Order: sequence, then structure tokens, then C-alpha cells
Amino acid sequence: MLRIPMTLFGRPVYEFEGGGQYLYFRRKEMKLADGQDARLEEFGAGVEPNPAALYEMEGYWAVSSEIGAELDSDVEIHGYVEDLGITPDQIARTRSRVDRSS
Repeated sequence: MLRIPMTLFGRPVYEFEGGGQYLYFRRKEMKLADGQDARLEEFGAGVEPNPAALYEMEGYWAVSSEIGAELDSDVEIHGYVEDLGITPDQIARTRSRVDRSS
């Protein structure tokens, strides 16, 4: 996976090397546009860093063909895990779902 120059809900977005699939964090019950708010950036320009605020967001890391797809959308999500990790290497929970039909 390659990190792309984009963040959602204060977390990095990644693209698989072959393209067409993305790994991203999605906050529950929020619009995608809200995820690009500069106040969520830990090191955004003119923003007072508050890393603790990122751990207050319930959400999930997902793999999908579209950045920011929701669990109940028409876009296929290949797998997800509910977790508060800031980066994928910090994912610790085991509650997840993987689509094995693809």
C-alpha cells in the first residue's frame, strides 16, 4: 500500500499499488465532507494540535474501491475493522468483516 496525499477524519488514506482499492478511516454517522475538515488534522495549518481528539471518534478502517464509501452504501466494501487507530499499524481490535465473495 502507498500513502496518498489525503487524509480523512485526521487519518491517512492509502492506495494499493495496483490501484483501484483504498484503505481509509471512516467516522460513523458523519458525512464524507466532514472528514476533510482542517480542524481534524493533527498538524494542519493554523490548528492547535490535539491528538487526543482523534481517539474520541468512533469509526472503522475500510478497504473499498472508492475512498470514503460507507458500510451501508451501494459501493462494495471488501472488508472493515472497527478501531480507533490513527494509522493501520495501530489497529488492535478483532471485530471485523471480510467479503470473501470477491
